Amino acid sequence: MTMPEKKEHADLRKIIKKWVKSNLDSYCLTIIDDDPRNPLGSSVPAIRGSIPDLFGHSYKHGIQVIGEAKTSNDIINKHTEKQLRAYLEHLNVYNKKGYLIVAVALRDKEEMINLVRKIVREVNINILVNIFVIDDISKNITIAWNVR
Repeated sequence: MTMPEKKEHADLRKIIKKWVKSNLDSYCLTIIDDDPRNPLGSSVPAIRGSIPDLFGHSYKHGIQVIGEAKTSNDIINKHTEKQLRAYLEHLNVYNKKGYLIVAVALRDKEEMINLVRKIVREVNINILVNIFVIDDISKNITIAWNVR
């Protein structure tokens, strides 16, 4: 049995979904988010052993989007680093058409941006993934890594 989703996590997940829908709408993405109310069988696919909070794709446009919501007590740890590294390596094959969107509380934004940049430096491949960090208050997106 899975634990019920915490409100803060659910809110962050919804922010990602809303941002993806409003900013990448022209790509006609199929979006699945890890909502406990999803009908059976419409779950987010595991990516290299981790399940993101949101998964979007458009075969027509060759785009893939992974969204990850992180609460304050779940940023600096091995699990989060492993997840983000797996998502980056997975998205890298989309050659500038992969998007990693991480949502955090405003107070955690700098910490998350620093973590993402640290992982990018550690991964021994040229990262061709657009990485955005979005916060829960202003909902402003900060580009943590830009490949354009």
